Amino acid sequence: MAAVFVNVKRNKNKNWNVSETTILVDRRVEGYSLLFASHSSSVTEAKKDVFWTETVEM
Repeated sequence: MAAVFVNVKRNKNKNWNVSETTILVDRRVEGYSLLFASHSSSVTEAKKDVFWTETVEM
């Protein structure tokens, strides 16, 4: 006898609410040059980590 597989879809929750999305977009615009300046000697991983930590704590 063959096994029967039932495809059950779950309702998805939204990942971000409006205020969280706004904060992330604003911070991304502010820190674009910092986060994506991989070829600059003035931008260190520590600076990127600090920026990301500040963003997460908001």
